[in-house]
Amino acid sequence: MDKKDNNRIDINEDKCDIYRFARSLTEPVQRNSIHVSGLYLGNSGTHYDRRQIEAEGFLRQLWAAGPLAVCDTEFDFSFYSRGILTGCDPDSPGYWGDVSDYDQLLVEMASLALTLVLTRGIFWDTLHEGEQNKIWCWLNQINTAKVHDNNWVFFRVMVNAAFSNLSLPFDQEAMDAALDELDTMYLKDGWYMDGNEHQMDYYIAWAFHFYGLVYAAFMKEKDPERSARYIERAKLFAQDFVYWFDDEGAAVPFGRSLTYRFAQSAFWSACVFADVEAVPWAEMKYILTKNLQYWEQQTLIRPDGMLSIGYGYENLYMSESYNGPGSPYWAFKTFLILAVPDSHPFWKTVVQKPARKIGVYPIPAAKMLLSAEPDGNAQLYPTDQLTRQAHAPEKYSKFVYSSLFGFSVRKDSKYLESGAYDNTLAVACKGDEHYFEKEECDKSGMTDEYVWYQWNPMDKVKILSYIVPVSLGHIRIHLLKTERALQLADGGYAVRTFNGHKKDYSCKESESRAELTGENGTVQSVKIRGFDHCEMVFPDPNTNLLYPNSAIPTVKGCVEPGFHILISGHFGSREEFAENPVPEVKVHDDTAVIHGDKKDVEVSLSF
Repeated sequence: MDKKDNNRIDINEDKCDIYRFARSLTEPVQRNSIHVSGLYLGNSGTHYDRRQIEAEGFLRQLWAAGPLAVCDTEFDFSFYSRGILTGCDPDSPGYWGDVSDYDQLLVEMASLALTLVLTRGIFWDTLHEGEQNKIWCWLNQINTAKVHDNNWVFFRVMVNAAFSNLSLPFDQEAMDAALDELDTMYLKDGWYMDGNEHQMDYYIAWAFHFYGLVYAAFMKEKDPERSARYIERAKLFAQDFVYWFDDEGAAVPFGRSLTYRFAQSAFWSACVFADVEAVPWAEMKYILTKNLQYWEQQTLIRPDGMLSIGYGYENLYMSESYNGPGSPYWAFKTFLILAVPDSHPFWKTVVQKPARKIGVYPIPAAKMLLSAEPDGNAQLYPTDQLTRQAHAPEKYSKFVYSSLFGFSVRKDSKYLESGAYDNTLAVACKGDEHYFEKEECDKSGMTDEYVWYQWNPMDKVKILSYIVPVSLGHIRIHLLKTERALQLADGGYAVRTFNGHKKDYSCKESESRAELTGENGTVQSVKIRGFDHCEMVFPDPNTNLLYPNSAIPTVKGCVEPGFHILISGHFGSREEFAENPVPEVKVHDDTAVIHGDKKDVEVSLSF
């Protein structure tokens, strides 16, 4: 879009692009709205009721509406002002309702709180005292309702910080208690846990740090000590978080709530909003703008113009119980960047690719390794991660997660096709087709060179897995003690295909190797020791998060009761492999040595 035609405003070209993207997503919602304070955006269900689903749909629009109103002085805020006044009015049929403990509406209060501050001049200050009081009363319910002991605690902070900025009565004691509780969730090096020591995912970026930075921006004069603390933590976190994004703008899909999509880059927007140069502005601008460009290219929008539930495409199958038709609009948090003035150096700088070191980057505080690959792909190797959510083993417990190849969720544990076992070892009793994969681990850990897990897929079966990153992939070493005869399937990266018919593709399959060049790159899995053969598995549609159809190179084998050492290699690249990517692996009496490009990695072959 030419910036002179950009809906009456003349702004920085990069800002114009983001503005256009935001308007393209908000305008269809307004056109199709049938409620004043709630939006009917679809008929899928959640664990909360229809009234809350529709209220969520409206309130999450505010993450974009507030910044748009700041960005464009002629932006029509009336659609949102009517909804807010109606939703907060207990005498209106559109009243959002009194909240209860752990109510979903407590989550949505954060967007309203921020919006009131951002749009003070055009909305809040225009209201009469009675209207202001109704909004205050509805929001103030958060000071007496119970919230979950995780990122939800920040919602109470956001509301009270907004009250403070608007010179309204606020509960300093409740806010201090919430801030103190949040500090108990802080680990080190910029990392929090989301109320669970086994959960370090995007909520650390788009919740803990996002709200912490907004708090610092709002409260730097009233609470300089805490504000400085949040800024310092964000700076530390940023040094690691840059490795979650690849050179093409994609972020590594990992963990829950992935239907929030480009909320992945909300952290960077909050950094700019709080004027925190956590990494050089030029690098921050590269990550944020490339991520938004990446998501613009994906099929996230339904035919009616609404954001779909899914990730790379519409896919209810991968969703959680709290993902309703309005939930994907959490992505709008990234549009906070539009509230940053044109004069800010972020807008004036020329983008520069982050100076990420190629190779393995350990993040001990988050219990994971990150890998920046030569082809620009980003990969994440987690340890000791799991939570009680839908498809938690697939979202947290795969051996590796890739920005290029995504990951898959199983439709069923019966058969490899329905299990879609990419980047995991699937184990079944010999002669059976009911597979088990790694979920909870007895033990797990990491070094600067590899991650490891000790796990039990079933009774009388014990596995110790070492996952060693190498260029364009990794080597897996599985030590297996079993009292059962087993069949095994060690799945690699899932590559994009246009359909699920193996006959339509030139698969390279042999005893030692399975390889396929698909629509987004080339994947390969290699038998090194202990397995029988390799083949391409074409899983059921809609199992991969990035694309509806995929193929998974898989190393297969059968073992009898006893002790076994099994070794395989798994690789993926944007292009066909210029040379054999498999490093030399030598097995000695009690060690295996992987001869990498720059150094050798030694792994113990005993439990």
